Amino acid sequence: MILLDADEYKRNEFIDGLKQVLADHDIPLTTLMVDTAFQMILDTIVPGKQNVFIINSDESGPLNTMLPVLQLITRTKNPEIETHLFGYPKYQIYAADHLEEFYEVDTWFYSWFYTNNMLKESVDFNTLFRRSFSRQMMISYPSFAPYGYDTGYYFLKGLAVYGKDFENHLNDLETDPVHVGFKFERVNNWGGFINRKVFFIHLSNDYKVEKKDFDR
Repeated sequence: MILLDADEYKRNEFIDGLKQVLADHDIPLTTLMVDTAFQMILDTIVPGKQNVFIINSDESGPLNTMLPVLQLITRTKNPEIETHLFGYPKYQIYAADHLEEFYEVDTWFYSWFYTNNMLKESVDFNTLFRRSFSRQMMISYPSFAPYGYDTGYYFLKGLAVYGKDFENHLNDLETDPVHVGFKFERVNNWGGFINRKVFFIHLSNDYKVEKKDFDR
């Protein structure tokens, strides 16, 4: 893991958690400033390992600075050496301006919501939406139409299948979400539930989009 420190753009809470996980799993971490010389960053890459770059900020400024550098690394390194960029939910917003770059540097990011018009479930939903309402969906993050559909479908199906016992079967319900998924955990014996569902989105360097479930 190669952490690119944007200095004034700190995302300490996420990075602190990441550092703890890396330490627990004996995964080496190297920290470099975003203005580090290109050759020094290139020399950090370890052959035979998956080299994952992550910026300590989800803001667009540091990303705009690093994307050309990561593209140059991708074009310069031995093709057999694996490099990836890992990012944040905001990356789906930035994809409108940086989609080609994201593909080239093999980008992953996590998010609790995601819709892409190249995924089958999104294509089917968009078609049904236009047929029903005779207009395009409003662009927003998250997208309100599929968000509302997924939420309504999950809870209405749960009540229909399990009735008053739905609370005891929150994670037994099978759905095929368009935008947002559900995996609930009880906070404590007296409190409510937290939705722990997370997706990993992969914009691969062979120009494919994957949405993978991550249930923890």
